[in-house]
Amino acid sequence: FKLNYMKKIGIITFHASHNYGSMLQAYALRQVVKGLGYECEIINFRTPRQRRIYRPFALEFTRLLSMAKSLLFPKLALDDFKKHRLFEQFLRDYLVVGEEVYSDSFKLKEAHFDYDAYISGSDQIWNTICYDHDSAYFLDFVASGARKIAYAPSMGPHSREEMNAGNDSAIKNYLSTYDSISVRDEVTAERIERITGSKPPICLDPTLLMDKDVWLSMADDKPLVEDGYILLYSPFYDEQLYDKAIGLADKYGLKVVVTIPYSHFRFKNEKRMKFYTAVGPKEFLTLVKFARFVVCKSFHGVIFSLFFSRPFCAYRGMEDDRVSWLLKLAGLEKLAEFPEAIDFAAGEELSSRASSLLKPFKEESIKFLRNALP
Repeated sequence: FKLNYMKKIGIITFHASHNYGSMLQAYALRQVVKGLGYECEIINFRTPRQRRIYRPFALEFTRLLSMAKSLLFPKLALDDFKKHRLFEQFLRDYLVVGEEVYSDSFKLKEAHFDYDAYISGSDQIWNTICYDHDSAYFLDFVASGARKIAYAPSMGPHSREEMNAGNDSAIKNYLSTYDSISVRDEVTAERIERITGSKPPICLDPTLLMDKDVWLSMADDKPLVEDGYILLYSPFYDEQLYDKAIGLADKYGLKVVVTIPYSHFRFKNEKRMKFYTAVGPKEFLTLVKFARFVVCKSFHGVIFSLFFSRPFCAYRGMEDDRVSWLLKLAGLEKLAEFPEAIDFAAGEELSSRASSLLKPFKEESIKFLRNALP
């Protein structure tokens, strides 16, 4: 490792998104950079748009549906406030961020940071149709002369469609100012090659650069939900996925634990379904750790299932650019299909196989960072 304690690195990413993967990857990237011998902090960029996305649904007073939902399901509304608090607590306890909060790119440009290098990444920060996307994630606020690095950003789950060609010229200009660029998946790499004429290397998501023991220690030692359960995690509601999970739970006498409060009304009388929504990043890790089986439509759902040696299904994962790349890399394409039966003993084998196949990519990813940093 280099010993560069006098050199300071600033990271900009979706660190304050109330999304499990977003906060966990932000934590991981800072830890890895710190481990390479640098001072490192996350630039505290939080736009009003981003704050609106993740505020508790009970505060959406302009939406009659949210008000009705809060009145009909007061516990669900209360748990949503608890969830918000748990995310903010994780941010305070685990993410080293700058003291000043910057609400827009103009304030970033006026900040006159003194970092020796800036890293943008990882996560979907280059997905230009994300509601909380901003040009700041292309480091447009950085003065000339400072080193600019992209570590494994993604353009989203369907980047061929999501990257509007009208953005190509601006993106090309942004990327021309970078000293080193890597991305997180093959389709993002191909898209950038079409824009710039040069294909960047692919690096692993920061969470995959951490040792398994780090995540095991962050999760609790006791389960949050008693008895056996299937953990169902999808950032967005998918009716077919929910129905399939319930069918699998019926077959094995398990519960289905859901952390997102979507379609609660439809499932309020479903005995197998348990809405456990007061869940921050640490609680999410604990739920994965003790699940009998994980059903997910989530890139980080796949990653942490592998870390915790849980058998899983990455439902329709081959339709997601990021998930399909990871499944192909680990030789786990078959897990994108919903199983007729669960092999509860498969978790350790899947984890070991994936770890072995990903090891050289982990080494190359850390090498990229080591070479890119000053």
